[in-house]
Amino acid sequence: MRSTPRRLAWWLPPLFLGVLLGPASAAYAAPEQASVLILLPGQPGLPAASAIASGIRAVLLTEWSFRVTIEMEHVDVARFASPEVEARRLRALYGAKYGKQRFDVIVAALPEPFQFALRARDELWPETPVVVCGVDERSVQGLKPPPGFAVHTIRFDMEGTVRAALALLPDTRHVALVGGASQPEQVYHDLIRRAVWAVGGLDVIDLTQLPFAEALARVSGLPERTVVVQSSYQVDGVGRRFYGIDLVPHVSKAANRPVFTPLGLALGRGVVGGSIIEFEDIGRDAGMLASRLLRGESAPPEPVPGSARSMPRFDGRQLARWHLDQRRLPADSQILFREPSLWQEYQWHVISASGLIAAQATLIVALLVQRRRRREAQAVLAARLRFEALVSEVITACATATLAQLDEQIRDCLGRIATLLGLDRAALWQRHQDTPVLSVTHLWQTQDASVRPAALDLQVFPYFRERTGAGDIVCFTSPAELPLQASRCRRRGSARPSRGRVSGPSPRSRCSLVTACWDCSRSSAFVPSGGGPPISCRDYERWPSRSPLR
Repeated sequence: MRSTPRRLAWWLPPLFLGVLLGPASAAYAAPEQASVLILLPGQPGLPAASAIASGIRAVLLTEWSFRVTIEMEHVDVARFASPEVEARRLRALYGAKYGKQRFDVIVAALPEPFQFALRARDELWPETPVVVCGVDERSVQGLKPPPGFAVHTIRFDMEGTVRAALALLPDTRHVALVGGASQPEQVYHDLIRRAVWAVGGLDVIDLTQLPFAEALARVSGLPERTVVVQSSYQVDGVGRRFYGIDLVPHVSKAANRPVFTPLGLALGRGVVGGSIIEFEDIGRDAGMLASRLLRGESAPPEPVPGSARSMPRFDGRQLARWHLDQRRLPADSQILFREPSLWQEYQWHVISASGLIAAQATLIVALLVQRRRRREAQAVLAARLRFEALVSEVITACATATLAQLDEQIRDCLGRIATLLGLDRAALWQRHQDTPVLSVTHLWQTQDASVRPAALDLQVFPYFRERTGAGDIVCFTSPAELPLQASRCRRRGSARPSRGRVSGPSPRSRCSLVTACWDCSRSSAFVPSGGGPPISCRDYERWPSRSPLR
């Protein structure tokens, strides 16, 4: 019993703190099943609103999965003659529809739902946190939002779009503004007008209050040095409603000047581009803020800039269509939908095909060269074989001839050899042992060959006398090829019509008494009559020892 007071002393402080902190912890605990209401502007299916909703849903479903319920409603009161009456009707409708449902967070996208939430939140969903997104920071300057309103602002870079157009077309003097005639759209038109005035030196051709058909006619006949800026387009001048994104291709096709825009959904539908912000990025930014509020984070007391930013983005196809130099674009520009050149698209095909063709061509050339060399070698070999056969026949004929037949056989053999080699003349010269005079012993020559003397004094040709006396073969194609020590021979030989000559001693004549001379006056090479490559005089120095020249 004495321990009871001590036990109470130990347990009372923690129990007291739990009583104090319990309600506060419960107030900031994340709900087990979150419920979110998204308020979108205009009629259902509006592309910009749908893109924002898609971004919000993507973030919430990623972070909360099946533990979040998302409802969507459209606030479209500005197009009515009495917006206040329509706003009251919507409050009554939402009160009846969601009277028993509590939302943990409300997301109001773009200005019209924001204005509706400011007036209806305390009546329909008291103390429910509200995330506002898609409002330009210049439209909420000095605004003090009510408690629980978290306002994420963006900045539509209209001036960046106008400056990008001027960079591509420096001589621009007019800006044609194409957009809708409804009151909510005037916010965007005013931002574009202010951007044009800020740039300076430009005037605005305002086409925002016209019927759409008339606006198309006007953009098709714009003056030179004009660019078109496409703004929001939901209602035309006669009250017809559109999805603005569906009108962009018609404007781009009809316009006789390039079309620019700050709206990301229009890119890829015929506009050149601009400083563009993506609406889905705005939605993702709002989804992340809503998720933080669901986890108990407090709403900021003042509007804060969101993370969605405008970026210079351009359509490569439209740059090519209007012959615009992309080098004039800002350094951080993104060029989408590029149409690759034939080289960029098929460069690897071209490289592969070129490599294959080059390899085939190299192989074909190598084979042709090899075939030519083989044929030349075969022709040389065939010529040598014919010559060797003739040599054998000559040796046999001379060896088997009787003494009475010998002179005739020698002349016949000389003729056969000369005919095979295509020579003009073949002769055997005999030198008397004690004199330097050579005389012809046997001669064969063609009918048109020039007449040569029957005797030759070697003292006139000392070089030949020395060489033949030593047993050498002397070959030359012209007297100019003779060495310097044969200068007298060159002077004498230049007066003779011979183009090629081979001469040398016969090994059967000891003391070099017999000299064979083969003479061609038509060319410096002998062409075998049986075919094959020409044989130059120099080639005879390399004939085998069985040659008649040897």
